[in-house]
Amino acid sequence: MKAAKKAQSTWEDIASLETTQLLNPPQLGHLDAEERREYLRRLFFMDVRLLTFVVTARSLGFGVTCHWNHETSMPHLVWLH
Repeated sequence: MKAAKKAQSTWEDIASLETTQLLNPPQLGHLDAEERREYLRRLFFMDVRLLTFVVTARSLGFGVTCHWNHETSMPHLVWLH
């Protein structure tokens, strides 16, 4: 018998490593800015193509800079809206 899956917040469900398909940005429109940022963090660590990451970030309202964010171990994201 399978063990019950523990409850996760929305962004954990959306950007978990178990997700086999990336969600389109319109499907992420209900997320607030911090949830979008967390989705992008998880997407970055899923080792997707850089162009996919940049285009997704842009469509979610973020710009990807050439500066490294040491706290998150990924490029610095700038809110564009």
